[in-house]
Amino acid sequence: MATVRNSGDLGVSPVQVAFYDGASQIGSTQTLPDLVSGYTATAQINWTVPAPAVVHNLVARVDPLDEVAEIDESNNQATLTTVLPDLLVDWAYTTWTTGVLTVTASLHNAGTSPVVAPSVLALRDGDVLSGTLLLTATVDIPLPAGQSETVILPLHHPGRILTGPHTGWLVADATELIAEADEGNNATLLGLNVSPNLTPSVGKPDGEGAFLVSLHNGGLITATDVLLEVRKDGIDGTLIQSQTITIVPPGEQVTFAVMAPLGHNTLFVHADPAGAIAELDESDNLAVREVEVFLCLYLPLVLR
Repeated sequence: MATVRNSGDLGVSPVQVAFYDGASQIGSTQTLPDLVSGYTATAQINWTVPAPAVVHNLVARVDPLDEVAEIDESNNQATLTTVLPDLLVDWAYTTWTTGVLTVTASLHNAGTSPVVAPSVLALRDGDVLSGTLLLTATVDIPLPAGQSETVILPLHHPGRILTGPHTGWLVADATELIAEADEGNNATLLGLNVSPNLTPSVGKPDGEGAFLVSLHNGGLITATDVLLEVRKDGIDGTLIQSQTITIVPPGEQVTFAVMAPLGHNTLFVHADPAGAIAELDESDNLAVREVEVFLCLYLPLVLR
């Protein structure tokens, strides 16, 4: 089916429309009634898809014999690539929990035929063809034309394979078993960040100045030589304590005691203040807590 619009100033009659499969005409030329200025009309024809199933470039051309003088003769043709499916990754993102980097992707069929055979979605590191194969997922359900399927690829213990930022590639139909309308759009770039994630916290003080500071690594790999600063009344305020923590494995935390000054204090605990360590999330490196430290006097009891 093709829609024809008269965007000129004058009406035209009759209007002829021809359909082609590549260079071969499909059926006979269709004739439309009068088409006044600004109006549209539709032409259609039945087409039996020839075997075998391969890509077909269908063409609809209005005024195929150039019998009508027009303002613009260059816009008389529309094309449509059809018959086969076309798999591509519509969108993808990563999330993480301790020890697991999860890739969530949308596998989309942009073609005109359904995908009926199982298809494989692959994740590679570095290079779309020769990069290390990290994960594969098989989509067993049919994927109709124009539809999408969400695919989950969990990469467990990614620190055993990757460290730091990486360039990942998601490849649809990685086994190349599905004939597609376009084989060149199967790969999509995806950033992979296998890093620690440092989060400090401040425990409740005991009223006499002692409180616990904890540093948790919720990331994917071990953090080493982490500087932790405790300051008073501002992120750049008076330094109370500075400590370098040698190692914080993923999913674990290190805790130590800090003494606060007397009186009311706003404590700022800052992990990796210089930004020397690449992390999954740089926005949670600061903890702030109000603490009150009292001066306690112990007077001796004297019996006379």
